[in-house]
Amino acid sequence: MFYRKLRRDCRRLVNDRSGNFMMMFGLSVGVLFVAAGLAVEYSQSLLYKTRINNALDAATLATGRALSIGEISKTGDAAENYFKAIFAANMGDDSFDATAYTLESFDVNTSNQTVSGRVSIKQPLKLLRVGTGTTEQKIASYSAASFGIGSVEVAMVLDVTGSMGSGNNSKLENLKDAAQIGVAELLAANTATDENIRISLVPYNYGVNVGSQLAKYVYPDYRYSKSDAPIYDAKMDSDSAEYDATQDPGGYGLGFDVASYIKDYDVCYKLKNNKAKVRIKIKASDIDDYWCPTDTSVDNLPSDFEIEDDFSNVDNCATDRKAPYSGGTNYQYSSANPSKGMISRDSRIATCPASPLVLLTSSESDLDTAIENLNSGGYTAGQIGLMWAWYTISYEWADYFDGTASDPGDMATDDDLAKYIILMTDGIFNTAYAGNNSSSNVTSQSTKSENRAKQLCTKIKNQGIKIFTIGYETPSSADTMLQACASPTEGTLVYHYEPETAEDLRETYQKIANLIRTLRLTQ
Repeated sequence: MFYRKLRRDCRRLVNDRSGNFMMMFGLSVGVLFVAAGLAVEYSQSLLYKTRINNALDAATLATGRALSIGEISKTGDAAENYFKAIFAANMGDDSFDATAYTLESFDVNTSNQTVSGRVSIKQPLKLLRVGTGTTEQKIASYSAASFGIGSVEVAMVLDVTGSMGSGNNSKLENLKDAAQIGVAELLAANTATDENIRISLVPYNYGVNVGSQLAKYVYPDYRYSKSDAPIYDAKMDSDSAEYDATQDPGGYGLGFDVASYIKDYDVCYKLKNNKAKVRIKIKASDIDDYWCPTDTSVDNLPSDFEIEDDFSNVDNCATDRKAPYSGGTNYQYSSANPSKGMISRDSRIATCPASPLVLLTSSESDLDTAIENLNSGGYTAGQIGLMWAWYTISYEWADYFDGTASDPGDMATDDDLAKYIILMTDGIFNTAYAGNNSSSNVTSQSTKSENRAKQLCTKIKNQGIKIFTIGYETPSSADTMLQACASPTEGTLVYHYEPETAEDLRETYQKIANLIRTLRLTQ
């Protein structure tokens, strides 16, 4: 009986599960404590790391910028002291010595033109010290930036329409002040020996005044939605040009051969199918009637089709690039040069901006003078300003600007070259010529004008060109279009701005100029 009772008690003890939770908790409490400690102190480590990274990036970028413009010396302690001050300011401290951080390394490499720094801090451990014996761990970060600014080309597109006004305190005067600030900030990166940054200016209203140098690439065009753009040939502007005897002028199928001795060509316009103008060459002597028959002479062009006696453009203005009337390649949304097709000067353009565009230059005085001479008037064909801004920095046009000083560089072969467009307006784009028939009111075409601008923006950005947009006291619909045109935000780098006051506008141009000059992190 005793043994039976003992066996029964033993089985009961073995099968009894009461009190297991407390036993398991007692065994696992140490593991839970360590896990909680790891979670808490890991999150603190991430916070330390994030703060160091942000302050360190800001310090290296700012130091690189200061070195690039000569604000601080590349030798001595100036760069390191500048770096420390910027780092401390971003950490919310008065000085680097007042922080708990250690500058482990700092270097200005004049050969590679880089500035780099490594900063660390010792994080005290509380929960993890229990059982591990470790009282602290080091959190460190490294950052480097280049201070050798590469070549930069910037096209500034300026709204000089009637809504900008005139006189003191007008939006136009505010724009002049702001644009000149932007020019000065950008060109400050240049030195006596290094031309790092060049700027072009493109004022616009009804169209763009391309200036006398580029007017030869613009052909008079009538008020139709499409047009066969003539192909530019340098022979067209030569008083003693010889023409290839086997070629039909411009390739327009005129059905005759050209004698090899023919030279001294003038310009003639053929009203093709009563719609599209084509520019061809004629001999200015005995075979005029053959080359320019009576039914296609200038006398039979529409009465509002303005043209000079030598059949050239009456002014230096350009309008939309049109789709071809007779088919073939459409160069509307491209940077194609005049050898692919010249640019239209639609007869419906009311006035031409008095101020011509300025090709790429590093001359601050030339740019300031051009900005100071801006005048306002007319409607808003912003897409035409954008189009010519693209041309002024497009390598495809490099052979069409007189002299190498204004020739755009080739981003495909120059990794250090960056290109930007700054597009500014105070209203809705509302004027378009392409795609509208002869009875259309070109100044009430906001949908076509804005859509054309967005298509151009897409093509431009696809070429690696960054676009900043500025809507100065603009309505929401214009801001929506400008937002779509601007390059997408990159972290804290913003490409679209909506200034509301003159001071806001000045700060915007200054900020954009500084952003363009701000150098990307190399590591």
